[in-house]
Amino acid sequence: MNINYYLLTKSFDEKFSTADRSFEEKLASFIDVIGEFTHEEVIYYSMELFNQPIFNGKMFMEWLYSDGEFHDEKKFLQLKLRHMLDIDENDIETRVKELQENTYNPDIKNALVSFFNYSINDINPHLIVSTKKGCYDVRRFYLRFVNDSSSFLESYEVCFPQIYINERVNQTLKRMKPFRDYIEEVILHLSAINDYAKKLFNEYHNQSENVVLRNLGIKGKIYCSIQGNPDYEKANLSFNFPSDEGGLVLITCAPHTKLFNKYSNERIYFHWGHPEVKKGEKILIGHIGDHL
Repeated sequence: MNINYYLLTKSFDEKFSTADRSFEEKLASFIDVIGEFTHEEVIYYSMELFNQPIFNGKMFMEWLYSDGEFHDEKKFLQLKLRHMLDIDENDIETRVKELQENTYNPDIKNALVSFFNYSINDINPHLIVSTKKGCYDVRRFYLRFVNDSSSFLESYEVCFPQIYINERVNQTLKRMKPFRDYIEEVILHLSAINDYAKKLFNEYHNQSENVVLRNLGIKGKIYCSIQGNPDYEKANLSFNFPSDEGGLVLITCAPHTKLFNKYSNERIYFHWGHPEVKKGEKILIGHIGDHL
């Protein structure tokens, strides 16, 4: 997914720092953001950035190339800056105004990057990135503008890095017509699964799967359910996934979410993670579509 990111020059001014976060914490968060960007994503900055007082009254240029603390962080930023593109400050302000108009071109995806917390009126908060999660929020924001399910699946990995979707889903998603009526709901559910499922499973699975799903539903603001019939699950909810060692492994994806409402027949079936697929690190999506 090609997104253009623009560093907000004024957001580097230490007057926007807050008491609840130390400079070290904010710097670490910013480095996480920069490190998350893909090679397809472009970062722009203005040379005026170097004149912002970022830390203890030091201008960004002075701070960045000085010795002392944060040595590794400074080296990282120096390297990343060489790969960014510098533009006029007026161009960045133009991007800001365009985003304030709330008119989005799916072919030209723009977003802003803030160092300290720097709010701008009339801009969707998902388009101002200040944390690593914010990178995913921007991508999910623009993902809802894709025209078809194939384009959706081509971009899902950078939006939901904790999820692996079975190839068969490419066919089942095509049955959701028109896809634009489903895409925001699918994004909502995949976001919940990506952001919360692993953590909640690790926290509550010793109690029961129902407890995990109940908490997932609350956190993600979605409807979740369990099948409950092992024979039915094995016969109808088992899908082949590529094994890390080669070949295929058959995995039952019984837990599911229900799109739109708790009575829906349109669902997402998943598995909490299998040690032979993606090293067990990802939630496995076996099916998105009609009730099985």
